[in-house]
Amino acid sequence: MVMKPKKWLAHLLLVAAMSMLFAGCTGNGQEPSASNLPINHLHGTFSIDVHDPAAVVGDADYVFVGRVDKVVNTEYKNEVTLETEKGTKEVASPYTNYSITVLDNLKGELQTDVSNPVQKSGGLNQDGDSIVLYEDDILPQVDNVYIFVAYAQKDGSLLVSGPNSTIAVPENGTFSETSLARVAETSEYQTYSHAVNNEKDSVRERFVSKFDTQKK
Repeated sequence: MVMKPKKWLAHLLLVAAMSMLFAGCTGNGQEPSASNLPINHLHGTFSIDVHDPAAVVGDADYVFVGRVDKVVNTEYKNEVTLETEKGTKEVASPYTNYSITVLDNLKGELQTDVSNPVQKSGGLNQDGDSIVLYEDDILPQVDNVYIFVAYAQKDGSLLVSGPNSTIAVPENGTFSETSLARVAETSEYQTYSHAVNNEKDSVRERFVSKFDTQKK
């Protein structure tokens, strides 16, 4: 499996698996599926300040405003075996696959006006009874618009993962230039646009998305 190459990843996978099994379930007002499900929050130790937008966008390869067109499916990866009071249990991390149209690029040059496949870390757990998400993260909903912070993977795919990697903006539905202009007036857009212009770069191996219009 290829993910964003951060120093904390190996530790985080174990923490994530433990969190899915043992973390307390809390609601956050979000409707991640047809019915309200409790949220299992993942916790991790990060190499950047995930509460600093300039650090978050500096670590990422792409930052864009996107409309969620479709939820495709959920994949389960990084399966580990955990010991419980009732024996062993296999736990895997959910990743939700979406089709997302890029409306505006803040960092990078992803193709626009077409629906691109994007994978999001988090989603419905294998038991189907809760949603697994990082703290300070949300699961995107169809027809809504978000600012996405994405990482290009070695195979050219896009991964959105981690706290504050998906930021809701107060716009939804069918978009036009007028409504996109309203998005640009939101505090969320202005915060992340400013962050991109003042990003704090991190040193790591980087890749280019196959959906990058500048890819050679």
